[in-house]
Amino acid sequence: MADAEFDWCGSTSVHLGAEEDSDLDGFEENAEVGSVLSMLARVDYEVTDPDAVRSAGRAAYLETWQDEEAIDAATRIQDITGAASELLHRGDLNALDVAPGLSRVRHVIHFVLHDPGEEAFDADPFGIVPAESDAPQ
Repeated sequence: MADAEFDWCGSTSVHLGAEEDSDLDGFEENAEVGSVLSMLARVDYEVTDPDAVRSAGRAAYLETWQDEEAIDAATRIQDITGAASELLHRGDLNALDVAPGLSRVRHVIHFVLHDPGEEAFDADPFGIVPAESDAPQ
């Protein structure tokens, strides 16, 4: 069977010694009521037009803070990270995908199931300790 797979696609699966039909034997959902599911994401964008990004960030600032003036937006938004922050503040997590001057290059998302209270969110928001039953073996 492995020879046919190799002939068909140029690679073959690696057998790790587990029975093929027992992949889910003993599988048990490890989430408990009250568990916390955290989504950690990295999304990379290429800056294709810095001026467009800053302008979009300033416009987002003025939409959010309607009592402010253009000079306030220009003072507040001076760089790409400030512009991105305002775009996300005004919009949702997809705001950067449609922002002028940015082009998504790649992304990865990772989920961690953990117990509440095992972290000091304010001190280190990424210092998550996975639930013991969810930790890699």
